[in-house]
Amino acid sequence: MGINLCRECLKKQQRIDDLLEENQRLKQKLEYQERKEKKAFWPRRFLRKLPVKANTPKPEAGKRKGASAA
Repeated sequence: MGINLCRECLKKQQRIDDLLEENQRLKQKLEYQERKEKKAFWPRRFLRKLPVKANTPKPEAGKRKGASAA
């Protein structure tokens, strides 16, 4: 395999290399954003699935708060 030294070929190869670097950089940025979203998403998801404790008192609808009127 020989090395081609024409100017047009060098420009094209440099452009290809630049685009490959940009593609790699954008993939890394996307992976970072996806990890960040996944990390922020999981705690909220698990909080919704936590069961209610069995010994939690039920709210009393008839009882009023504050001073008595008597």
